[in-house]
Amino acid sequence: QKETDYDYCLVNLYLENEAYRNYFLEASQQGREIILDNAAFELPEAISGEVYLSVIKALKPNYVIIPDVLGDSIKTITSCMEFLSQYKDQIDAKLIGVVHGDNYCSLAQCYRWYQYLKIDKIAIPFHSPAYLKSHPSDNLLASQSNGRRKFIDRLSKEEFFNSEIPLHLLGCSVMSEFSTYANRERYGYIESLDTSNPIVAGLKNFRYN
Repeated sequence: QKETDYDYCLVNLYLENEAYRNYFLEASQQGREIILDNAAFELPEAISGEVYLSVIKALKPNYVIIPDVLGDSIKTITSCMEFLSQYKDQIDAKLIGVVHGDNYCSLAQCYRWYQYLKIDKIAIPFHSPAYLKSHPSDNLLASQSNGRRKFIDRLSKEEFFNSEIPLHLLGCSVMSEFSTYANRERYGYIESLDTSNPIVAGLKNFRYN
């Protein structure tokens, strides 16, 4: 917490681990900003429904990531609509929608749906089938990193892009990608990011150059 601006909570670990759960409940009570993630990346499918709602009500996070489906814009939009129709009125938190798709058009369509639904923040994941198509490479991590960067640059030039809706970067493949966004005049709409990359690097005794 001394090094970060907010806490990022994975709902599956919150449900499974008492120490993890108590850590975040204490952080919430202390007024730390918290983003609650539905664990779509960590599990076969995102935690949703009444289970997710119960955690939201107990933890009282500042942001909730709407249940999404990896790589699929249609299923993600459907999941979002179903969740909002059932639970939006019961959630006292800002909402984050994750952009998914297997090509640029489907990614952009997902982004525009979140605009239409007036979602508070839009997240761009570090991995997508669309990135691999737009920036093919023998190096998977480089394809993901460069693909997301190019997607953001292309999206920001569209007439429908709204720089007033902040972006969140979900994870990363290559840490140096973040240096691209250090120009706040150019990328001021990127408000937050999360990544376990430096933690994994520490566990593996890997040093960044």
